[in-house]
Amino acid sequence: AALSAAPEFPEEVTQLALELSARQPEPTHAVQRRTEERAREKKRQEEWAKQNPEKVRKRLATMPFVSLHRDGPLRPPAADGPLRAVSDGFRSAVMQTQALNGVIAVRPEVALVVLLAVRIDEPKPMDLYGSDRMALDSLGLADWRMSYPPAYWKGPFLRFLQAAPQQALDAIVRLVNYATERWIESGLRRKPTEEERKKYSFEFEIDGTSKYWVGEAHVYAWHRFQNIHAYTVECALMALEKWFYDEIEQGNSITQWVQYIYAHGESAAFAGLLVSVGLRYPALFTRELQPLLGNFYVYECQTSLAINEQGDAWAISYSGEPQEAIRLAAEWNRMPHRQRLLRDAATSLMLQHEGTAQYLSARKPSSVRSNRAS
Repeated sequence: AALSAAPEFPEEVTQLALELSARQPEPTHAVQRRTEERAREKKRQEEWAKQNPEKVRKRLATMPFVSLHRDGPLRPPAADGPLRAVSDGFRSAVMQTQALNGVIAVRPEVALVVLLAVRIDEPKPMDLYGSDRMALDSLGLADWRMSYPPAYWKGPFLRFLQAAPQQALDAIVRLVNYATERWIESGLRRKPTEEERKKYSFEFEIDGTSKYWVGEAHVYAWHRFQNIHAYTVECALMALEKWFYDEIEQGNSITQWVQYIYAHGESAAFAGLLVSVGLRYPALFTRELQPLLGNFYVYECQTSLAINEQGDAWAISYSGEPQEAIRLAAEWNRMPHRQRLLRDAATSLMLQHEGTAQYLSARKPSSVRSNRAS
């Protein structure tokens, strides 16, 4: 209700939203109330212990649990993440209701901050021994139970794109970049060097400059719910893909948005999403999306993904879901272009479009040199 009041009370709701999303310090009165309540609770426990000495003795006699796990130092807050824990209730209000629409309407830049703060996890101790390799928070994302199975209509991402595309796209790019950075850190058990970042990246030449998007085949496929750790990212990427389709169908250009991704994206997940858009609208490969045709490994990843699409594996996750959700998911996942091969599309364009033929011919020498070096 408070978030929905943003059009009437923009300043007050902005302040409240930033406090509840842990992007600003808690107000003094809230800190005071918590301190007083903890003091009262401590006093109640002490009184209970005086009145129940036998129960206290039995508790002390119980064998304590001994854990070999040792936490490392506290990870510093992420640049776009919360400064402390965010309540599950506030996260649910942002992700499961229409409440953020009010903030989006009058303060889209604040909505961006709040959305990232509720999706990125709070600072937690680092794991010194790597036992979090299979943990659901390995990408540094906060839990969102309703994100499974991933879908473009889940969360506020699509609504945000429709109402304030600049801020919404910025939020999605930052979220995906953050998850990808944590992905490579998780694999290396430390921050990567610049050389390592390039080593585990897809390289593209964009406007005469080499651009490196971190990831491998699984990160490339994040827009197609392939990774158990990335449901939030997948919902965001699906919403972006859906928005691109809607914009194109309405006759709107997506050039400026693609250029924004080129300029600010750092994840191979964007390659997977944009290739999917290009396969539905192949003419884009002769213009905005042409740089994606210049990396050999993109063809390999896309071929594998297209083959996997043939089995309707997505349907397993929709067992027990409402019929309307199953219908929408079937329409989304069974789009014909999902099973098309990029190598076939590129070949066809090369034969029909002189610019594409010249572009691919220019890529061949560098590709040969790269393969020989490997």
